[in-house]
Amino acid sequence: MLLLSSCGKVDEVQEVTSEEETKVVEEASEETEDTEESSQEVTEEASQADAEKTEEKTEATTEEKTEAADSDEAEAEKYYKAVYGPVLDETYGMLSNYDPEADYNYYSNGIMEECMYGEPEELLQTISYVYRDINGDDMPELLIGKDQSDLYTDGDVSVVYAGYTIKGNEPVMFLEGWARSMYCVTEFGHFYYFGSGGASISATADYYLEKGETVLTCQDFYFTDDSDGETKVYHNTTSNWNPDDSEIADITLDEYYNLPNRYNFELLDWTCMGDYKSANGSDASSSSDSNSNGSEDSSQDAMGGSAVKVEFTDEVSGDSSNYLTFEPADTAEYTTHVLFSVEKEVKNFKLLALTAEEIDEDGNIKFSYEELFSLDALTPDQPLNAGMNFIGTIPNNGFMYTDDAGQNHIFVVSESGMDGSIVVWEYK
Repeated sequence: MLLLSSCGKVDEVQEVTSEEETKVVEEASEETEDTEESSQEVTEEASQADAEKTEEKTEATTEEKTEAADSDEAEAEKYYKAVYGPVLDETYGMLSNYDPEADYNYYSNGIMEECMYGEPEELLQTISYVYRDINGDDMPELLIGKDQSDLYTDGDVSVVYAGYTIKGNEPVMFLEGWARSMYCVTEFGHFYYFGSGGASISATADYYLEKGETVLTCQDFYFTDDSDGETKVYHNTTSNWNPDDSEIADITLDEYYNLPNRYNFELLDWTCMGDYKSANGSDASSSSDSNSNGSEDSSQDAMGGSAVKVEFTDEVSGDSSNYLTFEPADTAEYTTHVLFSVEKEVKNFKLLALTAEEIDEDGNIKFSYEELFSLDALTPDQPLNAGMNFIGTIPNNGFMYTDDAGQNHIFVVSESGMDGSIVVWEYK
């Protein structure tokens, strides 16, 4: 007979229970792992979706900012082209049909020189313009000039005849240059200047335009002077030609004449005036007629609006027996004879010796004058043959007369720095 103890039964039950618990735990663990994997997949999918949404939002924001920036840039371009438009319209008109008697609002001696001696078709291809932020305020300045080979450097330079900036929604000239009072663009937006006051008097300078300013700031101004009998180099930072207000520079004459070669000159990315289109969308050539008063007196036009014709005597053919004559007290080997003639009598004609008293930062000259010779009237039947000394490039000769309305007019007579011909312009 087999007898079973209570102790053996309990052990068997315990084994079964243990196996069932282990199975339940394993199943629960598998369910937990499945849940975690499923949760992780959902989380990864959600993260990926969020990342995609963030990327899409970033792209959309970037596109919006780019579009806004493009819109702002387009508006800024539209603005400054509208402000500078009258300057370019008038310049186009000057180049196309120059009239020395017209009342120009945006006048540049350099452009005037070009107009007096160039042909319109050529001028419209050589005289150019560019928008360039010179002072770093994110609003471009307007520069008008051309490229040319330079006498003082080793290569081509961009010469600026006129520079404008915007002040109070108006174009304001901050620079004016001409053939021998020359501004060139250097690196860092500076302007190199070369000017001459005679064989032994000249100047070089480094200028820049500050934000909000309408005149150039002088960084260095070197000039030569021989008033004490010896040519010396002087320096200041005020554009002052007076040795008494300057210090003797610590450079030799040879080093002074070599100063231009220390600069890196920039050739500007010009647009020729022939390609200019008016800011109002019209053909710029339509403005050329508005600047002319219709004068048909070509000889008077060529004389800067003067009723007196001025030309080198040796270029005039015909009878000279009836000429009035004048010889300067300091006649020298370089004295040149100039003929003054009229088609209609002018009163109180006088020959003048001009002295440059002041030259501002834009190259504008303030003259004083001394009377050398006078006539009660200069008449068509008796031209005046006068000896003149053209010294350097700062004008030192002039004349004046009284018109039919009783107004006095003073004119400057100089030689062109371009071809040596006579240039006449009214001093006001």
